[in-house]
Amino acid sequence: MKPKSILLFIGSVLALIALPFTANSQSTAISGTTSVNLDFAALESAASLQLSSAEGTADAATGFPVAFAITNETPFQYTPDPFAPVAGSIDHRGSVTFTIVGTTDTVTVGDFTIGFDAARAVGGNSGFFVQDNVSSLGILFDVVAPTTLTADMDGLFIDAELKVSPEFATFLSTNSLATTDLSGVTIGTAQVNASTSSIMIIQGRTSVNLNFDALETNASLAFSSVNNTTAPAGGFPAGFAITSETPFMFNFPFAPVGGSINHTGSVTFNITGTETLVEVGNFVIGYDMARATGDNSGFFVEDTISSLGILFDVAAPTTLEANPDQFFAAAALNVSPEFATYLSTNALATADLTGVEIGSAQIDGLSGGLFAMAETENEVINFSSRGFLSNALGSEFNLGFVITGSDPATVVIRVGGEGTLRSIYDEAFGGEGASVGAVDMVQDPRMELFDSNQVSLAVRDNLADEPMLSLISGTSLDPVSGSLPNGPNDSILIITLNPGTYTVQVLGADEDDNGVFISGIDIVEM
Repeated sequence: MKPKSILLFIGSVLALIALPFTANSQSTAISGTTSVNLDFAALESAASLQLSSAEGTADAATGFPVAFAITNETPFQYTPDPFAPVAGSIDHRGSVTFTIVGTTDTVTVGDFTIGFDAARAVGGNSGFFVQDNVSSLGILFDVVAPTTLTADMDGLFIDAELKVSPEFATFLSTNSLATTDLSGVTIGTAQVNASTSSIMIIQGRTSVNLNFDALETNASLAFSSVNNTTAPAGGFPAGFAITSETPFMFNFPFAPVGGSINHTGSVTFNITGTETLVEVGNFVIGYDMARATGDNSGFFVEDTISSLGILFDVAAPTTLEANPDQFFAAAALNVSPEFATYLSTNALATADLTGVEIGSAQIDGLSGGLFAMAETENEVINFSSRGFLSNALGSEFNLGFVITGSDPATVVIRVGGEGTLRSIYDEAFGGEGASVGAVDMVQDPRMELFDSNQVSLAVRDNLADEPMLSLISGTSLDPVSGSLPNGPNDSILIITLNPGTYTVQVLGADEDDNGVFISGIDIVEM
């Protein structure tokens, strides 16, 4: 198996300052321009295409005759250091029309997409390509390895040559526009100058505390049950896992850009005095500037199971940490006008509950990631991170990762406590035994793996619990002969996973087993 890539979202020691989730960031190109300079004389002589007009173009960079504005239809995501494409594409609006020499027929191409396909990275090509979306000619050009590439949290700048793609060359030959195969012929240059949105929330949890007594008294809704929840933050009775269906994007300093924070899980109420049940869930936290009235922030919580619509408006946060490393928000929930109308219309509430504070929510979002590409046989890609378990944080920690590509990947997940960390800290603090008493370490770490629907896939406690250790026997990951320190109470999981989003929950042996732990996620090509 050859997994093409893995995108990892990994918690770190910022948990020590009570921010439960953190991660390195990825950037998202959402606006800007791509300037193009085609060799129109060569297109006319070799491909019988004479420039006629350009529509919907933008201001071009110096030395370029035409440019096209970048849109955010499918935002291009990348890691800045080192640069690596993650997902999406660079989409544009605008078109160019050619007249076929010697005729009145025209060909219009435009609304270009710059995409990436690792399989196209041959013969000096970068893997990026330019695709037409107006005349459906498909891929027109391959983008050569850039002469200039700058990628950081603020923007993306690429300067590269364009070559005629095999697909476009076939179109020209098939339609008798070119007498020779133009595949790979350099036909111009392009310059991408894109600004970015620094952060996307792709994984995490939202913990909720509703005033169930008030709901029963004022809205005739008696709490019945919760379903498909995840472990909440300390002090909250319920938690709902954040999914990556329509990732919420925001700029730094904080300003919403698009998307939403989607969740799995539901809550069921019983209508007082009846046997009727009302289930709400798979909540979406969205943003609408028009709702930012009174003390409301503009964010809202919408039900997508019973189609009751918007249930709550989110008040201005009492705490908000939103930057390229993390997203943490805590705020009160107010009954929305829509939910209040539903309650009144169905004779569940005798008073208008619009704006009544009914609970609170806390969002702990993973906001970025690391990206790596597995290219060779038996290559091991390793990511590791430290975390901290404490009673104040609910004595649990979540690590998220996403396997991309089209093939399954064999994943080795390690969670080490005192057994793994002792030698590391001994060295750091000055010799064998020096770390004793210097730092609290988890004694018996345990792990549970969940998929994107929060279905438990595996539970592991001690090294001896893993039945597939033979798969890594003799490698650096082997807990017996490998290079990594370990203890018998540390845990390891070896499992083959399909592409998708996964969460590892780390726990101690009990609520008092707190302190530092270390985790590692390794992808091995078998």
